Amino acid sequence: AALLLSASIGLASGPLKLTIRSAKPAYELQDARAGNVVILAQVHNTGKHSVLLAHPNICFPHELSEGQSFTPDPSQSHLSVQIESPDGKTKVLLNNGLRMFDPGNRHHMSIMPGQTTEFVVGWLGPEFSLGQWNIDRPLFTEKGRYRITVRYKNAYPVAYVFDQAGKQSAAATWTGEFQSNTIPLEVN
Repeated sequence: AALLLSASIGLASGPLKLTIRSAKPAYELQDARAGNVVILAQVHNTGKHSVLLAHPNICFPHELSEGQSFTPDPSQSHLSVQIESPDGKTKVLLNNGLRMFDPGNRHHMSIMPGQTTEFVVGWLGPEFSLGQWNIDRPLFTEKGRYRITVRYKNAYPVAYVFDQAGKQSAAATWTGEFQSNTIPLEVN
């Protein structure tokens, strides 16, 4: 089984720790090429206050006023996956605007002090992740050990969230950046 290691929060401006692991200890090359690679993530709130962690795709620079742009800059807010292949080449995938936190396509997570919440980072292959990562060809093209790191970055303090009744409202969200542990991913 994959080891769960605490993340270094050298990039963080808050109390959140991100830990990732592979859903399986190893993948067969044909499955990995087809996109059957799943990375699971846990976010732990080590602070003393609740945190509203919104998916970067729904975060905006400000509460909207007439004439203001609400298009966020993906370089300022994103969920990303860095994949280093066995030959040392690195590819960084940025989450696009069509997906949220899975399972359930959740747009935000409220995390109480001391609590942990989980989400699936995503399927990392061209057949399953066009709506999430815009991958145009297989990432896992050779056997060997890959290295995976996930980063969350949000510079925008407002998000439009929905309550259980489906009512939309603007909410203050956690801003900052944090990075996960780096895990090995074996492709046989």
